[in-house]
Amino acid sequence: DRAAQRHHALPVRFAALTQEFGRGDPEEGVRRVEAGCKRLRIPNDCRDLGLMSARERLQVRRALALSPEELVTLLERCDAIRKPQRLRELLLACDCHHAARQAPTAPSPESLRIAATLEAVLAVDAGAIARQHSGDPKRLPQAIHAARVAAAAQR
Repeated sequence: DRAAQRHHALPVRFAALTQEFGRGDPEEGVRRVEAGCKRLRIPNDCRDLGLMSARERLQVRRALALSPEELVTLLERCDAIRKPQRLRELLLACDCHHAARQAPTAPSPESLRIAATLEAVLAVDAGAIARQHSGDPKRLPQAIHAARVAAAAQR
């Protein structure tokens, strides 16, 4: 209801609903969402955000306690560097779910922390890091990850 009142797109509304599927056991929640989506022929964009919502709900709720390393890992697991809008939609769904229980109208502190971390991580110039590590391409993913963690720690 909160997602609809706020005129969020259908994927956000669906993701707000699927958070309860992952309550307690995210893996079981993901299985339930997958089964329901398959049975009901849910559109892919709704399914993808719903699965992410069921899987990551607890991590989003714990965002204030997560280290920069854990926050960057969350962003990478959600593919937020390539698709930042999808993570922003997840945060909207989480805020709607939170608002239904707590009745706040502003984004939660957890969502604000994740969004700020995302902006810091998106500012990392992966191309410059790649040029610095051109002689050792195997170390490139670790170097980029480390730069993102450092940026997250500084914000």
